[in-house]
Amino acid sequence: SSFLTLNDFQLLKENIKDIKIFEENDEKKFNLLDIEKHKNIYDIIYQHPFLKKYIKEHFQKDLIYPSKPIEYRIYKNSSQSMGWHQDIQYLDHPYLECIFILNNSSKCKFHYIKNMSFHSYLQNENDIILLKPCDLIHNIDPIQDNSKEILKCVIDL
Repeated sequence: SSFLTLNDFQLLKENIKDIKIFEENDEKKFNLLDIEKHKNIYDIIYQHPFLKKYIKEHFQKDLIYPSKPIEYRIYKNSSQSMGWHQDIQYLDHPYLECIFILNNSSKCKFHYIKNMSFHSYLQNENDIILLKPCDLIHNIDPIQDNSKEILKCVIDL
């Protein structure tokens, strides 16, 4: 099921489409979104009722604005997948990584191992994935056709 309402998702995409300046590396173009300049984007995510409730129920914490900027990523076509890995912990306090799918016209999948079982999940637009660092072993298919755009956020716990 979708994370945002259709109206909120359209509003988010409207705010994103104006971002034109990117840094770039071999695998992606990206922009670290300034919280003041892109407050509407932060509000849509960090004021979301479901996410606020989820964090409160599962971690007994209030959802707060992040200590690290939201990263807007546009992945390039690549024959290389993001190999099997666990996300490293790069902050000195507990947090979740939040991956919000804006577009996955490439139809690449997120694969993971949990409880000694292999799982695959097609990442659809308006989906959200929450990961603890150093937890889930996962892999993401290469972007071979079309494109994939995400927002990568931190939820401080």
